[in-house]
Amino acid sequence: MTSAETRVLGDVATILRGTVPAKPTDSEDGVPFYGIAEISAGGTGAQRLVEPDDGKPPTILHAGDVVVALMSNIGQSALLTSRHEGAVLGRECAVIRPAGPEATGAWIYVWTQSAQFRDQAVRHTSGSTMPRLSYRALSDLTIPIPSLEQQGGAEQMLDEFDSALWKVGQLRSYLTELRTLEVELLLTKNGETE
Repeated sequence: MTSAETRVLGDVATILRGTVPAKPTDSEDGVPFYGIAEISAGGTGAQRLVEPDDGKPPTILHAGDVVVALMSNIGQSALLTSRHEGAVLGRECAVIRPAGPEATGAWIYVWTQSAQFRDQAVRHTSGSTMPRLSYRALSDLTIPIPSLEQQGGAEQMLDEFDSALWKVGQLRSYLTELRTLEVELLLTKNGETE
């Protein structure tokens, strides 16, 4: 990754487990929910509103938080934007929140995309029938901490790739629509010649 000082994640970030059940009650008057499905969708899907009434105070998310799946897609992560500010976190996930100026949320997210993170997460996974990563184990993982300038460079790179991926997605959507129109045109032309 980079030749940087290595720190224990719990020393540079606060790690909290979600408290809202994985299948909360939907509610038009509820609060936005963020769980494994939202991580998998990269936060681009429709926001689900839920009623988090299980008696425990919910874990509230902030822009810049990194959310990690603790089961199912163990270790899959997402960097939250202002779109998810105030969402409540599902209990099958944990949030990694930078605790000081040493590490940015974008850097922590970049690190969670690495083989180094995945290898550590796998070593801390328990259970065979329903594998699970303990949110407490996240605190013990080691993360390289480069300079803030290098972290900013990683954030810029991430933005550039995300922008490129969005453009490719748009192009794919336009090409799919064009293909459909061409097929319809071809069928219409062949129907007229018979």
